[in-house]
Amino acid sequence: MGREGDRGSPSGHAGASQLTISVCRSTVRTAAWTAAGVAVTLAVVLLLLPFSGTTLLQQLTAPSEAQSFADRCSKLPGFHGQLCSAYSQAVGEDKWAVASAWQQASPASYICAGLSMECLQQDLSSSAAGSSCTPLRDGSQCAANGKRCKRSFCGGKPAGSPVGQSEVQALLATLQQQQQQQRRQQEEDEATLAAGSVANSSTAMQLQTQQQQQQQQQQRDADAPVARMLGARWSYSQKYNLDKPIGAWPTATVSVSSGPLGKRVTDTFLATSHEYLRVGDYGDERIVSAWANIFKMLSPSPVVRVGGASQDKMTRVPGDSVWIALKKFRDATNCRFILGLPLFPKNSIGMSQKIMAQSRKYLGDSVIGYELGNEPEFWPNGLGGWGSDGKWKAGFEAYAQWFHKVALAINPCGSKKMLSGPGWGNVNTQPVSWLARILYQGKECYLRELNVHFYPYINNETVTATQLLSQPLQDFGVSKYKDYQRIGTKERLGIRISETNSLYGGGRPSLSDTLVGALWVADALFAFSDAGAVGFHLHWGIGGHPTEALGQPNTGVQTNYAYNVRPKEPPLPYPSVHAPWYGYLFWTIAAAGDYGRHADANFVPVWVQNRGRCSANMKIWALKADMGDLRMALLNKDEAHNCNVRLIVDPQYCKKAGILTRLLPGPEGIFSKGMITWQGQTYEGSGLTGKIQGSKAVQQLMPVKTKDGKRCKFEVPVPSASGAILAAKWSR
Repeated sequence: MGREGDRGSPSGHAGASQLTISVCRSTVRTAAWTAAGVAVTLAVVLLLLPFSGTTLLQQLTAPSEAQSFADRCSKLPGFHGQLCSAYSQAVGEDKWAVASAWQQASPASYICAGLSMECLQQDLSSSAAGSSCTPLRDGSQCAANGKRCKRSFCGGKPAGSPVGQSEVQALLATLQQQQQQQRRQQEEDEATLAAGSVANSSTAMQLQTQQQQQQQQQQRDADAPVARMLGARWSYSQKYNLDKPIGAWPTATVSVSSGPLGKRVTDTFLATSHEYLRVGDYGDERIVSAWANIFKMLSPSPVVRVGGASQDKMTRVPGDSVWIALKKFRDATNCRFILGLPLFPKNSIGMSQKIMAQSRKYLGDSVIGYELGNEPEFWPNGLGGWGSDGKWKAGFEAYAQWFHKVALAINPCGSKKMLSGPGWGNVNTQPVSWLARILYQGKECYLRELNVHFYPYINNETVTATQLLSQPLQDFGVSKYKDYQRIGTKERLGIRISETNSLYGGGRPSLSDTLVGALWVADALFAFSDAGAVGFHLHWGIGGHPTEALGQPNTGVQTNYAYNVRPKEPPLPYPSVHAPWYGYLFWTIAAAGDYGRHADANFVPVWVQNRGRCSANMKIWALKADMGDLRMALLNKDEAHNCNVRLIVDPQYCKKAGILTRLLPGPEGIFSKGMITWQGQTYEGSGLTGKIQGSKAVQQLMPVKTKDGKRCKFEVPVPSASGAILAAKWSR
């Protein structure tokens, strides 16, 4: 996951009409964990750690003789000691997450604990607790400026932590009951992967029948309250009579031109991103058809990125069972892959070559590229690379040389360009010149495109819905991205946002997993497509876990698990649609006109003629399809304020009725998690099918001539916390 960076002055916004702006006043967090897995792993390990019984004074008067790693941890005060002990007790790849958190939260103790890249590599490959690292003695130099370790801290002073003790304890309380179950399930996962067991097709058919029977009673129990809530939702719509403008609401007038054409929408701009750990769930042949129903909504050939923190912390190549599952997923969805390759390990060349060989064997031409490294500035020991002498060297220059060395070894000059990088953790974390360096050293041989990540620069814990959806917050991110885009445009190399979502760290419950998340997704897709990005991959993390503990709140479709479906078979990983997914569908209809199609449109100009008294956080985007139709997207991101929107269009759209469809909230308004409808349809009651339910509800809207008779207008009431797409039909 990306972290926030420095804030800056919002810049102008192009390509859309913004009626009013909600100012974001949240402070910026100085550090954040690099993925949801960081928080989970750290919390689970810390759960077992008691506070040290020694006093702070006793701990700060540690002797200067050499200490074991465990002794060093016991003598560090407070959370510094907890982080050290957490690292010591973690096993294998779990140490990555704890090391990242420790380095960010207490760099002074981290350095003097002796966590060099060499011993960190050994620890990640070990199946035992403890550490091969040797703590630095007091008096040892720990920084280039001459600072020395004193009382186990570089410079002698314990630094404050952005990972507050109250935050850690709150997280521990949430995960306490899940820890043992998670460990048991992980052992089962590993056993299943080792066995490479895959159910046959006849078993899948029997399983489907049995599962349907098991679901019947649950569905009957749910029918009554669902019906009542559906009634509540429709009464929400009907009380406003959305068939015509509402007199009590203010009206804004917006002009939409059919030309000149602006940015072209990439045919598969909307895409997804997934960690390696549970990606095989999508290809479980017992349920792969349901996952196909999900992904095929986006495109006839959706693009799926597999990578993230899991690609750099891996110590072994994923086994055959993972590749077999990905092949089954590919066959069911016709998807294409961008696969993450490790750059952090010393043996990155060998591991990357093996991953590429496995992908060619199982996935063939469906792999369109490889992403080399992931968020290198957030690696446990920071940005750097392995030198020709086999030793780790810190800094950008060492990183650039290491990236180039690995890239040439796995994708030499003269072969098809397949790599992308550098995968910065956010669009403002590194200088533009550094991105240019990666571009210029690789564009002739191995770079097919550049890639970066994006997460809003906001405090995950305190941000409100109004702040997250505010225009200045989006403008700042887009402006930072455009600094990169100018380089790519100049050199004719695309830039992909290969990982993104509404909030870093997997999002926040009751915010990211509500209609707030859907509105953020829809608006961000328009904004970054208009800015020139070639792809926008919404990150789902691991999707879910059989413990039901690890599904990210901002995931569009989480992975849920059905238990005891058949004896001695693992839980069934089925799709569970969450609120953000409706933002994906909203964008898909605007960009492609229907589900399962490639995008076929360009942006066209939109500007506000008169705001009226509309105080809503209203956004209007417009796309012109290749066949001439105008698709106008209206997003009311305001929690409470309604608005009529008068859309003025060119005369070639005045002869035929427009088609209007709506995104409407559930009973909780903008904070609805369920009972959301898009085009009158919903995923409520979809069971294990992954299919949207109900019939489409569309409204025909006749244009009316403007007073001058030269153009015409459509008038659309847009309630708070809702969206609508009006497709104006072209005619000669």
